[in-house]
Amino acid sequence: MKRKSLVYLFFLVGLAIISIGFSNQPPPGLTGAPDEDLCTNCHLTNPINDGVGTLQLTSNGGQLYQSNLTYQMDLTMTRLGSEVFGFSLCVLDSSLADGGDLLITDSVATQYENFGRAYISHKNALAQENRGSNSVTRSFEWTAPDTATGPVTFYFVSHMVDPTAQTIDGYIYNDSLTIYPIGTPGFENSIDEKRENLVSVYPNPTMSNSYVYIDGFLFDSYHVYDWNGKLVKSELSHNKNEISTWGMKTGFYYLLLGKNSESNLLKLVVF
Repeated sequence: MKRKSLVYLFFLVGLAIISIGFSNQPPPGLTGAPDEDLCTNCHLTNPINDGVGTLQLTSNGGQLYQSNLTYQMDLTMTRLGSEVFGFSLCVLDSSLADGGDLLITDSVATQYENFGRAYISHKNALAQENRGSNSVTRSFEWTAPDTATGPVTFYFVSHMVDPTAQTIDGYIYNDSLTIYPIGTPGFENSIDEKRENLVSVYPNPTMSNSYVYIDGFLFDSYHVYDWNGKLVKSELSHNKNEISTWGMKTGFYYLLLGKNSESNLLKLVVF
């Protein structure tokens, strides 16, 4: 009996040592992508996605991308009471190859790894300067592939730990975000069909150096793209329903409106 207790004790100590090591650099291949597992082999105390915490990835381009443009990505991890936040993330195309290039913008809290597949993950999650109070956001950049690649999907996982818990404990959350190339046949139509009776822009057509108003949706950000997918202007705001057309030339435009994880894509004509 004593021998079994010692074996179990050594097992727990071993897991704790491994877990502390992974707080600096998580193991690869555990993002929940179609050919990957999650990090529950070590962190197995609590159920996955328990509904208390949230995990959200957003792009300053919304859910659309243009060939070879670089976008800011923000991963927000939130759980009341947690202060240690680890994560791992990859982006894949339909063939499960890397879907563009991941770029580090915060070398203190994040790191780039490539094990035949590119990842961005936490770095020194236990360091005081990298801890958060209930929530943290980790930012990085992503350079999109050629639009011929088609939709790409970000797969991401987070391990959130309360200050009184061991790093082997904590809560695992995972999710994914698919981003579509501007110009993909059927993508614009699929959005318009869902939203055309709910959200609209007026007046449309409209004049340059004026304002248009959104009916049915208060947005926190907007991005205006020309018909070729080039970003013309963007703004972060809070519960707005108007957009200035100042400086916009005559032509056709996409309006991408965002609020939390919801987005709406509308078409606008300026004359």
